[in-house]
Amino acid sequence: MSASQPRKSLRAQQADKDVNTQREKYMNEIKTDHEEFGDFQMSKSVQRNVMLVGRTRTGKSTIKSMLVNSMVVAEEQKLMVGTKFPQFETFHVAVGKKISTDESSEDVPKDDSSEEEDVSTNNSSEKDISTTESPEDIVLNIIDTPGLFERGTDEITPRDNDIIMQAIEACVNQEITKFHVICFCVAITVGINEQDIQALKLMLKMMGDKIASNSCLIITHCESKDKKQRKSIISQLKEDKEFKLIRPFFKMGIFFSGVLNRDDYKCGSENLIGQYLTVSKYRAKLIKMFSKTVKPFPLIDTLISDSKRACDNQKSTALELEQTEMKLRHANEDLKDIKNCLQEKEKELNETQNKLKITDAEFETTKKELKKKETDLEEMQAQLEDTKSAETGLQSIIADLQVKCNMDERQKKELEAKLEWEEKQRREAEKARETEARNRLIAEVKLEADAKLRREEKAKEHEKYTREVEARQEKARLQKEAQREQEIAQQRLKEEQKEKCSIS
Repeated sequence: MSASQPRKSLRAQQADKDVNTQREKYMNEIKTDHEEFGDFQMSKSVQRNVMLVGRTRTGKSTIKSMLVNSMVVAEEQKLMVGTKFPQFETFHVAVGKKISTDESSEDVPKDDSSEEEDVSTNNSSEKDISTTESPEDIVLNIIDTPGLFERGTDEITPRDNDIIMQAIEACVNQEITKFHVICFCVAITVGINEQDIQALKLMLKMMGDKIASNSCLIITHCESKDKKQRKSIISQLKEDKEFKLIRPFFKMGIFFSGVLNRDDYKCGSENLIGQYLTVSKYRAKLIKMFSKTVKPFPLIDTLISDSKRACDNQKSTALELEQTEMKLRHANEDLKDIKNCLQEKEKELNETQNKLKITDAEFETTKKELKKKETDLEEMQAQLEDTKSAETGLQSIIADLQVKCNMDERQKKELEAKLEWEEKQRREAEKARETEARNRLIAEVKLEADAKLRREEKAKEHEKYTREVEARQEKARLQKEAQREQEIAQQRLKEEQKEKCSIS
């Protein structure tokens, strides 16, 4: 240290330091160490409860697999249904990177407008749905339900009510009391039919109209559909009569889904690349929709449908029937006991003649009781038969309705086949008429050409004959002129000879 710079005290040196700079430096080092080497990293998260509902084989379980991994390959088709009971699974979605469906990336084809916005029934004044995305991580609870309108091997009627009630019971068991999104799934391979309409009506009956604010439609098996095809699907949905009935139900919009095609996977087809890019876009849009802040639908407002009450009444009737059968068995046992007692009384009657009147009175009383119990037994049997007949009638009505439905479907197919045959016959007749007209036209053209050819030949012959006549006439004229010139020459020659003779 030079003599011109006096030494500073420790207090002065400490005062000269930039506290903010030092603090920022040390905190950056602490933050780096915490992010790289710190244990048990934690972050805030929000919960989203999603239920997948739809008919059998619409790809509900496949949607769940696609959300977990966009590289999943479709499973082999099976005869038996995979999901037989409600399945509850929880997934964690980290949003450290912004959830986006940015289609300006080079890897994803550009799409100027999302399909779900084209058919969304959202109203700008709707307060139950918000488009705000959560900046926090998401805990995604997915409830995968068995397929609706599925018939078991030992069941006569569909178990759709039980399926929905089992799903709600599974949610309650997992302490889930509200839904954020209810996804109704349909397959593009079969489209929307009457069973889908009935399933939606069943959902509305079970849970009420307010569930529409938390509902969306997912069209599956669309991994190979491009933008033009998706817009065509949307246009077809808008024009479909059946879809117009359920369109207001999907207030959260309509989305697409799919997975890598198994046949392309087995063949190692280049189509897998395009399918992966399309599926990734579908997945991003679905997760983005799940991450939006929406007003959840509470299970406590769920309305139990009339069909559920009927099911409970049927169970109580079956219980009463069992109790009646039990009473009937007890009555039969009492009857046997009374008969044994009667036999004993008859023996006592034979042994004791002195107590004949008392025994007769007891016998008559016992006989009356027996008749009364037999009457009661007959009434119980009649009630049992009425109950069984009512149950049999109900089963026959259900069977008749099923047979009628099958007959209508068969008649529809026969009518379509007949219409197709008539259309084929009409086309063949039109083709025959066109062929006949074409042949007739060709014949007329040919006849006209032959006539024209004959006229041209006659004209040529006439012209040839005319030229020959003219040639003969010209030849005769030339011969006459030559003869006349010869005569003139001979005459001149004679005259010259006469002159020469006269001169001589």
